[in-house]
Amino acid sequence: MDNDYQKVVSALLDTIGDDTKWHKALELICEYTGSKKAIIALRNTKTAELIIPTKVQEDHNSPLLFGFSDESIEEYISQYYEVDPWTHYERVYRPYYPYILSKFISKTELQQSTFWNWLKPQKITDSLVYEIGNDKLTWVAINLYFDNASIDPSKVITKFQQLMEPLKKAWLIGRSVHLAKRNPTGTTSLIEIIPNPAVAIDERHIVIDFNNEALRLKRESIILNLERGAKLGINSARVATSNPEMNCFFEDNHEDFDTQEIEYIAYLDHKSEFEELVGINHARALIIFTPKILRERNEEIQIWENEQLTVQEKALVRFVAEGGRLLDFQHAHGISKPRSAQISKSVRKKLNLKVLSDIHLQHQIKVSKNYTQV
Repeated sequence: MDNDYQKVVSALLDTIGDDTKWHKALELICEYTGSKKAIIALRNTKTAELIIPTKVQEDHNSPLLFGFSDESIEEYISQYYEVDPWTHYERVYRPYYPYILSKFISKTELQQSTFWNWLKPQKITDSLVYEIGNDKLTWVAINLYFDNASIDPSKVITKFQQLMEPLKKAWLIGRSVHLAKRNPTGTTSLIEIIPNPAVAIDERHIVIDFNNEALRLKRESIILNLERGAKLGINSARVATSNPEMNCFFEDNHEDFDTQEIEYIAYLDHKSEFEELVGINHARALIIFTPKILRERNEEIQIWENEQLTVQEKALVRFVAEGGRLLDFQHAHGISKPRSAQISKSVRKKLNLKVLSDIHLQHQIKVSKNYTQV
């Protein structure tokens, strides 16, 4: 292969350890294929509609976008997102292999659509689409945009086909590396020190891990349907909760159950989440089962519920209490480094802390006391 090809491959390899390098990689892909603009985006499996990441909605910027102005991104999100005619064909003909969209909809048809008002100023008349990753609910695709009056679409797809394999590998390996770095571990690292039954779940309510007490509860009662890799099930005749978020875990709905049978109170704790660059949300949480009498005796206000704290400060305190780092909070909430430092300083002052990490220590001490005092 030529030097230009090697430059693209090298740029793709650079993205594996650094997501910010995707902007340069997309630029070189465009140069190599003769395209003007590029985007890597998350799609809804059923509709193929783009799932716009929170950061892109807020500041119209992402390393996964190349060639678009802030104005064009804002206009797409606010005006043209739902009238994009290409989305229909991307849903019907899922792009397991790359294709050109003018195969299904001509320039004349585009010109007659509302979407043309967005395409025309950017001199876009065609697009290539190719899926580079997927799971059960979503898939990820790259789109290249170009003017098929200026370049032959067959040339675009021929050049792109040379990049398919290194592009897909870089994306999939990069996602694995990224998750290994960013995946919240606080939910599972603390699970064995909790004296009461505790179960770690992901954003789809699938069991990731559980402690020995939870396993004992499963074996000795009919309270839990518990298996790693499966959805958690809770018997509502024996367990109660005041948290509406918990309702989805209950396998039955006993509105008239005898309250004397309630043995445990279930509640969510150590909840943390982050959104990947492409827009996939990852959440982790612990569900802890406290004996009813013990729970009633030991209800306390959480450290982040201090009335002196602002909403943003409370979010930071909870994030750190549950094992998160300031840097991760900064990325997860799209906050600048100076702003996060300012929030941290205010929190330390209001809570009389020397260092921010003392929040996590104080929270764990309180959790431990709550579960051991009778």
